[in-house]
Amino acid sequence: LGAYGATPIGDKVNPARFYILDLPNAQILTSTDTGATFTGGAAVIKLDDWEAENAQITTVPGYEGYVMIAADHAWGGGGLYVSTNGGASARKVANVGSATRVTTGRPAEGKKFPSVFIVGKVGGVYGFFRSDDSLKTWTRINDNQHQFGTIHQIIGDPRVFGRIYIGTEGRGVVYGDDSAASVNVTGAHRPLSHSLIRSGNTVRSATAGIELCDPTGRTLRTSATRELDLRGIQRGVYFARSSGSFLKVGVLE
Repeated sequence: LGAYGATPIGDKVNPARFYILDLPNAQILTSTDTGATFTGGAAVIKLDDWEAENAQITTVPGYEGYVMIAADHAWGGGGLYVSTNGGASARKVANVGSATRVTTGRPAEGKKFPSVFIVGKVGGVYGFFRSDDSLKTWTRINDNQHQFGTIHQIIGDPRVFGRIYIGTEGRGVVYGDDSAASVNVTGAHRPLSHSLIRSGNTVRSATAGIELCDPTGRTLRTSATRELDLRGIQRGVYFARSSGSFLKVGVLE
C-alpha cells in the first residue's frame, strides 16, 4: 500500500468497510470488500514517516461511514477531520485548532451521538478535550499539571460516560473519570448520590443494605447493615449502591 504503519480500522456498523490513514500521501484509503482492495479517498494533512505518530483514526459506533482523523505537524497546520461518507471526502472541524489523538466514548445522558475526546488545541489552549454535542463545543478535561508527557493512544470507554484511557510513554496506561459524570453500573446512567457517604474505610448509608460493585456492575461485597467495610478490597475504583443511590469509591491500598 505504501502507507507507513498502515493499520486498517474497521467500520463499526458495516463489517465490509475498512479504512487506512495514508499520511505520506495525505489521504484516507478505503475498502468496501473487507480489505481485499483499497482505493484513495478523502484528503487530509500530509505527514512524513518520522511524524506519522502525530495522528489517530477512529470510526463511530452506530454510524456507518463516519470516520474521524486527528493529524497534525508539531508546528500545526492540521487538526480534526471528519468524514460522514465512508472516507470519500472529509471536512476539517473549524473549532479545533490542532489535534493528534481522537476517540469516542459513551454518549452523555439524553444524547445519541457518542462523546468525542481529543488531544490538541481548542481556543489556543493545549490539552485533553471532550465534546458531548456532536463536536459543536469542547470542554477541557485536564489541567496544566496533568499533561502525561508523550501520548501514543487514547480510547474512550463505551460503557462508562466520561472515562478515557491514555496510553503514555514511560508512564503506563492512565485513565480518568469525569467527577461530575453519571456512572454506569447497571447498564444505564445513574447519578452519583449524597445519601451514601464514606468515612475512612467505611461506606455508610441512610438505609440498610449496601453493595460494592466494580465498574461493570459485578458485586464484590455486600452488607446487610448501614455500613460496609472496605478493608481487604484491592486498589481500584468501585461503586457503592444502596436503595437506588450510588457512590464512587476509590481504594488506594
